[in-house]
Amino acid sequence: MELPPAVELMVALSSHIAKKQKNNSSSLVRLNMPPGPSYDMAFDLARDPLLCLQNLKDQYGSTVSFTLASQPIVLVTSP
Repeated sequence: MELPPAVELMVALSSHIAKKQKNNSSSLVRLNMPPGPSYDMAFDLARDPLLCLQNLKDQYGSTVSFTLASQPIVLVTSP
């Protein structure tokens, strides 16, 4: 099954970030990442995912970065 180009890009980026994180395991690499909260969003997303994502968009704009289970995530809410 062929993945859409956007998904392939996200997989490639997450793989690249994971390799960087493995090489620098002492701290989360957030270089050139969009603004976002500095804490792990796992519990907030578990409570009410849609409200949490809407609040992130309202507070930080259409491109937000955050961590989820210690993994960096970039959320793009508009094309």
